[in-house]
Order: sequence, then structure tokens, then C-alpha cells
Amino acid sequence: MHRTSPSLPLTAALGLLSSLAACSGGGAGGSTPPPGDPPVISSFSPTSGGAGMEVTISGLLFAETAQGNTVLFNGATATVLSASATSLVAVVPAGASTGKIRVTTAGGSATSSADFTVLTGPGSAWTTRLAGPRGMQNGLAWTGTRLAAVGSGAGFQASTDGRVWRMTSSLSSADDVAWDGSLMVAVGSMVQTSSDGLTWTWRDLWSGLRRVAPFPGGWVAVGDNGVIRTSPDGITWTPRDSGVSKNLRDVTWSGAQLVAVGEDGAVTTSPDGVTWTPRPAPTADSFTAVASSPALVVATTFPYSGSESALLTTPDGVTWTSRAPGFSPFNRVIHDVERGRFVGVGFYRAATSADGVDWTTASDVPGIPQALVHAGSEYVATGSDRNGAGAVFTSSDGLSWSLRSADHKLLAVARRPSDGLLVVVGSDVARTSSDGGATWALHLLTPNLWENYPFLDVVWSPTANAFIALVQVAANQYAYRSNDGRTWTEIAYVPCLGGLAVSETGRLLATGSSYTGTCVATSDDDGATWTPRTPPDDGRHREAFWAGGQFVAVAESGAIATSPDGASWTARASGVTASLRGAAASPSALVVVGDGGAIVTSSDGGVTWTPRVSGTSYPLRRVTWTGSEFLAVGSTGRLLRSADGTAWTTLPTPYTSSPNGYDLNDLAAIPDGGGRLVLVGSGGLIATSP
Repeated sequence: MHRTSPSLPLTAALGLLSSLAACSGGGAGGSTPPPGDPPVISSFSPTSGGAGMEVTISGLLFAETAQGNTVLFNGATATVLSASATSLVAVVPAGASTGKIRVTTAGGSATSSADFTVLTGPGSAWTTRLAGPRGMQNGLAWTGTRLAAVGSGAGFQASTDGRVWRMTSSLSSADDVAWDGSLMVAVGSMVQTSSDGLTWTWRDLWSGLRRVAPFPGGWVAVGDNGVIRTSPDGITWTPRDSGVSKNLRDVTWSGAQLVAVGEDGAVTTSPDGVTWTPRPAPTADSFTAVASSPALVVATTFPYSGSESALLTTPDGVTWTSRAPGFSPFNRVIHDVERGRFVGVGFYRAATSADGVDWTTASDVPGIPQALVHAGSEYVATGSDRNGAGAVFTSSDGLSWSLRSADHKLLAVARRPSDGLLVVVGSDVARTSSDGGATWALHLLTPNLWENYPFLDVVWSPTANAFIALVQVAANQYAYRSNDGRTWTEIAYVPCLGGLAVSETGRLLATGSSYTGTCVATSDDDGATWTPRTPPDDGRHREAFWAGGQFVAVAESGAIATSPDGASWTARASGVTASLRGAAASPSALVVVGDGGAIVTSSDGGVTWTPRVSGTSYPLRRVTWTGSEFLAVGSTGRLLRSADGTAWTTLPTPYTSSPNGYDLNDLAAIPDGGGRLVLVGSGGLIATSP
């Protein structure tokens, strides 16, 4: 995020901000301050929310680093996530109460003219438990307290634990990032710097830079067509003559000199970053990554046709030795000084070495890491999983890796009543929680890293005493069973590709499509065998839910049908034409939600339906009865509340704002969990309230 200055004269800018404040959160009056005076709060959004809500505060003369601003919500100190001269993002702190927002900088303080309303109760405050990085991250750095990741077209993102990632700049793009102990530098289409991984400042417009590294003389960046640029401070950059025209792909400091490597075996070295000497190519293949210990430089290559990948080492950048022909190329390699080992990661593989010569390899990395750091007590890598989704991997030793979080679309949540075990599914990874949703473990559906078996839905079966999931396998779909949400066993082919529901007696209902059109099928033996059923007359139903002692099927064009057993169906008139997505029941009402904010209710067991005003035009995907109220969730973080299904109000969530918006796909209420809600959605999102 580069430094932002008002493009209008200060008095005009303040006048514009004051007029905007009348349309949003709060305002600040007073005379126009000159630059350097106290900050000005013009507005804030949203105007209400619970603890954990991210609030954007707009104005002027804020400090341009997060730590330079103190934000109070009615006296309670908030965490500032990002900052610029005209905008702050702060988190409503626990214990906050309704009142004014106050911002203090070195220049003074400002207080909003309007109150921020603190909401309480289930659904008012959310804690994000998992949220994967958006897109594939090519570069990764660790400040000692925070991970910062960058990607080409994937923005700048940050995390303190690798589990929950937050977009810090959606407009920025970079291929690599590094940290020197006090400054972070990101390179790609431009050069940007940050002291905390949250607020970024533009420094240079040079494009085509692919890797960046600190060295005793400052910073060095390498890139396409042999480009090399150096900087003593990360702020002012100077182009250097590399002596090569090939694309350079990585650079390392050996302790005595810089060694840069690239395509077609290109190598160039420099003792100071200023004068570079091209060296004879030790290979015709292209280097992919390089790292160095004080004694040895290690690099790997990607082969051209007729060749094979290799690992090469050199003590001086001039004389190279091929150590392991056929060695899988690294996407990134580092030398971990504290633990005295090289660690490399690549295409589903990892390797470690104490000396750079003898290597131990592993071929079960659950994805393709592109960037690698050691962060505190573990190694952390970012890249993509086997589906191409952005992913974070962790390892204690550099060899055994597991998924920490991923940019998966999570679709459904189920719960085991006996002990409250929660299972969330989406893509080919299941997540489980045994502590009410506070912590989550990730589990691959299949051990074969090349297989992609997306979960479509999951339910808890009271007769099977197990979780039953519908899984897509190639062009078909199968029922899978798990006792613990970790290990899944295929049961049988299911004729319907779509949704899954289960009655109180354990009858399973599959709805969706088949090779011949709309499909409905039931199973009374826990998914072992399936009986095709005649779908409702209109033949459009795709999903069904057990609600109010019956199955309720919903589909596009406002189609609703009800069935006591999943075998015989009665089509109902909904009164709407929008596609319908979810259904739930209270003791006195049925509620169905759908696209365009459509909500219809029935008070006579699903025979007649009445359209209701939702107050939103966003698609609604699911609705649940918590025991005291209905909650509906949908696109771009939308959450609606109703006591009876008739009158609805919108609750703010932390998941509506760009660039951190999430589609909410399912919501479960824990009956004996003190009113706790579990929310799942796009981007690998899992959240709980309270």
C-alpha cells in the first residue's frame, strides 16, 4: 500500500469528507487543520457490530503505520490491522461498549461525532478460526511475529499463525518478499516496502523482478532478461549490469558474494552487488532455486527435453558439481542457520540436507509449495494444493508436511450429538473439531496426492452412528462413511449428483442430477444401497433438507416440494421465481431461502407459502433454526436474523468488506454449546460465534 495524499487542497478534501460522513458512520467537526496537526475522522463503516468486527475508519492525517495509531472504541483499545494517511482498519475489541471512536496519533486525537453500536448475542460477534490465503502465494516472509505472503494477482496477505489469513492489499501484486530484520521488501511489477507486513509503501516501478534477498550491502533483486537492481536501504534502487541476458530466477548471499542463477544455466556473481561477473553455465537446463550456507551454494534445475533435473553445488559460483542427477527441482530452497540444514520444497516433494551434498527426500507433500520460511518453531510454505487452490503447509522437520489452511470452498457442516464432534467438508479435504469449533484439524479424503475427490455434502446418520458424505469421483458420485471425520471409506455408488439429507430415523435422501436428468434416491441401510424415486412433477429439484418432520426439496425458479419419506413428493407453489437454496424449521414455521434475497415461509407444514421481505438482494444459501431464532447466510458475508421467519434484520459480519469478503455457505447451531454458532464458507472460512 503506497503513501496516500489528498489530491485536493486540504480544505476541499475535508469538505468532501464531511459531506461523505453524512451518508455513513460518524463525523468530526471543527476547523480545517494544517498538515501535521491532529487526525480527522470523517466516517466509519460498518456503524455497528460485535467484538471481532473489522471497522474501516476514514479521514485525514492518520499515521501511515498501524503502530502509529491508537484506536479506542468507547475507551476500549482496538487492534489496528492496517493504516494509511486516509484510512484505518481496526478490530472491535472484546469488552467494548456502544460509544465514540477515538483515534490518537503523534499529532493529537480525533473523536467521531457518531456512536459505534456494539451488538451482542449469537451472530453478533465472530471469531475467525480458519481462513486460507486467497490465490497462490509465491513469496513468503516471517517478521518474528507475522507471516506476510505475496502473489502475482493474489494481493498481499498476512497471518500470525498460518491458519487465518487477511488480505492487506488487494491491488498489489508481487512475486517475492523477504525480511531483513527491520524491513520487508516485495518485488514483482514494482518494489514495495513494509515494516510490519500490514502497511505497504511503493518505492520503485521496475517490473519483471522475480526474487529479492537481503545481503550485508542492503538488498538485491533479480528478474527477467538479466535484470539486477540493488538498494542500500530498500527504498532507493539502482540498476546494475548483470552481464547476462537470460531470465534470472533466484539469488543468494554465500557469505562472501552474491550468486544469481537463471534460465539456460545462467550464473552471475558479485562481491558487493555493484559489479557483476557472468560465469560459465554449468548446465544447459534452467535453474529454479538457489540457497547458500557459509560453505556451499546449492541450486536445482528443471530439465529441457532429453535432459534430467539435477542438484548442483559450488563453493565459489564458478566451479559446479552435479550431486544428484534426477533430483526433483526445488521451487524454493533455504539454509536454516539455526538448525544447520538446507530445506527444499517442490512438486509434491521436500528434501533436507545437513551439508548440501547428502539429501533425505520425502514425496508426500500435500501440494506444490512455492515459498518457504522458518517461522518460530516450524517451517511454513505457501503455494497450491492438488486442486490448484492457495494453500499453506507446515512442517516441524522440513520433511513431513501437512496442510495448515487453504483457499477451499467449504460447503457443509455436520455434528455428532454424543460428543459434539464437528465435521466440515469442501473440496477433497475434511476439517474436524472436537472443542466446539475453536481448533480444527485438516484431513485429506484420499492418501493419493494425484486424486481429486470433492466432497459435495455431509450429514450425521443416527442409525449408522457415523458421518455420511456425498463425494464426487471423476464423473460419478459415491457415498463415503467416517466414524471420526478423519478416515473415510467408500460405501457405494449414488445415482444423484447434488445434495444429501437424513431423517430422524436414518433414511438417507440424495437429490440432484443424473445422466438422465433430475434424480431423487433413498437409502435405508446407511448408504449401502440406493432406491431411485420419482422426482416431483416439475423435475427441477436439486437439494433437500429434513425440516419440520419431513423432507423439503428446493430448486431453481422457485420450486418447492415436500415429502414425508423421500419417496412420494408433492409440489408446492412458493410464490417466487428465484432459485431456492436452503430450508429449516422451527416448531411453528418452515423457512426457505434463495437467490436475490428470496425468503418464503409456511405455517401449515409446507402446504402454502408466503414470500417475505428480506431486506437484501444478495443470494441466500442456507438457513438454520438455532432454538430461538432463524439465521440465514449467503453471498458476500450476508447474515440475516428473524425470530419467526416473518420479519428479518441484517446483522453485520467481518466477512462482507472487500477485499476480505467471503461467501457464507452453511451455518450450524450447537444445541448444548451455550448458543454457539459454526459458520463455513468460501476461502476456507470457518468461524464461531460467540
